[in-house]
Amino acid sequence: IFAGHLSDVELVDFHPNSLYLITSANDKTIRLWAIKTGECVRIFVNYSNCGYIDCLCFSNSGKLLAVGVDRGIIVYDLVKMGDPVSIVSNLTNKSITSMSFDNDDNVITACTEDYKVCFYDVESILNSEDNLMIDNEKEKKVDLIYSYMTKKTTVLSTKFTNTNVMLILGRFDDNDPKIFM
Repeated sequence: IFAGHLSDVELVDFHPNSLYLITSANDKTIRLWAIKTGECVRIFVNYSNCGYIDCLCFSNSGKLLAVGVDRGIIVYDLVKMGDPVSIVSNLTNKSITSMSFDNDDNVITACTEDYKVCFYDVESILNSEDNLMIDNEKEKKVDLIYSYMTKKTTVLSTKFTNTNVMLILGRFDDNDPKIFM
């Protein structure tokens, strides 16, 4: 039993080493749990002004945690165990539905509600000039490597294979009013 959130748990993911579990709840916190003991070993506060967390994912090395909030990303360094190392606002035009790191942790994908799959350079996210501007007065300059549109499909989940081929899971929505005619 993992007890500690003050509201409904919305997101759950396993750490790559399978020793930890990450959860996000409507209480605007993210908790890292030790699976063997059920203890909460770390609480992350949502540093965005937008509120709820849309998605989260670990890097394959297990050193980074990326959190999708509204149209941006917050990246935490799990080794340093401190505040976020990067906060990127206004990264996309719509909310992020899914994120994943490639096998080398050099690229992060952000899939959005407007049927886009965007590939960003992780180093540019971590080393941007206005890093950690919580009030988000300036927009960060993040390197977009590539972006493509799906065909009427909101991406729900992505995963890179061992050979860095990206698998995408989504639902086809032929009656979606957001579709461009």
